[in-house]
Amino acid sequence: MNFVYTKNIVAENLKALFNVEEFEITYVEEKEGVWKINAEFKEITSTGKRYTSALFGIDTITREVKEFRKDYTRRF
Repeated sequence: MNFVYTKNIVAENLKALFNVEEFEITYVEEKEGVWKINAEFKEITSTGKRYTSALFGIDTITREVKEFRKDYTRRF
């Protein structure tokens, strides 16, 4: 699975979870069959917009989201 397809999976999940269409990928690593991706985006809250981040772990074979952590980024 190439990175472009993986980025689309991130986009679909951010849209479904937070109604976010614009985001920035800040880190990408493919290791042992899993894409680790950090995404930053503006989240709309009851007090306005705030920048937040999320970590995704996406299986390269099944395309399944194996890991998701909001307000978390992978350190490198």
